[in-house]
Amino acid sequence: MENSELAAVLRRQIPSIVERWEKLARAQVPAAHRQDPLALLDNMPVFLDHIAQAVEEGLEQCVAPEMEHPSVDHAEQRSRIEGYSLDQVIHEYQLLRKAVVEILNECGYKGKLAGVHEAIDFGVRQSASRYVSRVHTDFVTVVAHEMRTPLSAISNALYILENMKMPVDLAGQQVVTASRQSRQLSRMVDDLLDFGRISQGKIDLRLELTDLNQAAREAVETVHAVADSRGQTLRLTELDEAVLVRADPLRLEQILTNLLSNAVKYTEPGGDVHIKIERLGRDAVTIVEDTGIGLDPVVLPQIFDMFHQVDPSEARSHGGLGVGLGLVRKLVEIHGGEVSAESRGPGRGSRFVVRLPLAE
Repeated sequence: MENSELAAVLRRQIPSIVERWEKLARAQVPAAHRQDPLALLDNMPVFLDHIAQAVEEGLEQCVAPEMEHPSVDHAEQRSRIEGYSLDQVIHEYQLLRKAVVEILNECGYKGKLAGVHEAIDFGVRQSASRYVSRVHTDFVTVVAHEMRTPLSAISNALYILENMKMPVDLAGQQVVTASRQSRQLSRMVDDLLDFGRISQGKIDLRLELTDLNQAAREAVETVHAVADSRGQTLRLTELDEAVLVRADPLRLEQILTNLLSNAVKYTEPGGDVHIKIERLGRDAVTIVEDTGIGLDPVVLPQIFDMFHQVDPSEARSHGGLGVGLGLVRKLVEIHGGEVSAESRGPGRGSRFVVRLPLAE
C-alpha cells in the first residue's frame, strides 16, 4: 500500500476522527466537557492534516525544524484553560490515537498504521514540551509576583524604622509587619525547596510515635494570628486520648499547617475554619473544613497538582504559589496515607480529609 493512499484516506476521515475524539475527550477528560466545541476542537483538524502529510512525505516532514507543529498550538491553548493538567493534555492525544486507529481499522487498514503512530507520538512530545515550557513561564511569573509583595512590606517597614521618628507603639507595629511578612516569604521558599527534595527522593523522614492531637494544636497556634487578623473563627476538636501515628513530627505539623493556611486564605473575613481529629477503623483522620469560596467539582481532581490554582484571579487576590496543597499530598503519601478534597460547589466551603495509619 502506498503511503499516499493511506494519507488520502486519513484526510477523508478527519471529520469522523474528530467527532469520535470529541466524544471520547468529553467522556474521559474532566475539564473537556466544559469547553465549547470550537475551543475543544481547535487545532485538531489541522493536526490530523499534518499527520496525513507526514505519512505521505515521511516523518522527516513532521520534524522539519522550520515548521511549527500544530500540536504545539493545542498545548498552548490548554495551558491557558482552567482545570487542564499536562496529564490531561497527553490523555487527549492518547484518545486521538485511539480514534484514528479505530476509524482507519474500520476502513480496512488494520496493522498498517506505523507512520501514523510515529507522527502522533512526535506531536505528543512537542505538545508536552511546550505545555511544560508554558507552565514554567507562568510559575516564574507567579513566584516573582508573590515574593515581591512580602518583600515590599518588609522593605517599607524597615525604611520607616530606620528613617523616621515615631512613637514606640507605631515602631512596634512596623516590626510586627516585617516579621509576619518575612515568615510568609520563608514559608514560600521552604515549600518550594521541600517539594523539590521530595520530587528528587532526597527528603529524609525522622519517624517517631507522634500524637496527632498535639500536631493539630501546634498547627492551629501557627495559623491563629492570621485567622484573628481576618476576624475568622479557628476551632480545633481533638480526641480526649492520644491519637498516635508513626510520623515525622515536623512534617506532620507542616501538613496540617498548610491545610489550615489554605483554608484561612480562601475563607472570607468573619468566616469559620474547623480542624477535627477522629479515629476511623485503623486510620487516624484529620478533617479541615471551612466556609470559604469552595471548589467547582470539576477541578477537584487537579486541586493537589503542583502549582495548580483554582482561579488565577483568586490566587492573585489571596496570594500563594499553588505549592501548598501539592506539598501536602506528597508529604501525606510518603507517610503511607492519603488526602482528599470535597466541596459542594463555589461559595459553599471546602473539606479536606487526611488519613494516616494508626501506630500499632
